[in-house]
Amino acid sequence: ENPMKELKEKLEEIIDKLCAGVEKDGKKLDKGNVSAAKRVRKLAVEVMKDLKEFRAEVMDSIHEVREERSNKRGDS
Repeated sequence: ENPMKELKEKLEEIIDKLCAGVEKDGKKLDKGNVSAAKRVRKLAVEVMKDLKEFRAEVMDSIHEVREERSNKRGDS
């Protein structure tokens, strides 16, 4: 179990999702497609939710590390 590796993979997935959507609909947006702009905006909202979840997972990892350190100090 490597929490940092899992977090890195999750962040890469979020970035890939954003890049793919922006690349696909960004070209259409450049041509004046209003629907593409709405899809890009919707994607941005989804990615913001994903990043909030990611942030929560990072904070959980930080708390776990602190707890482990605290327990080790108490065992000494």
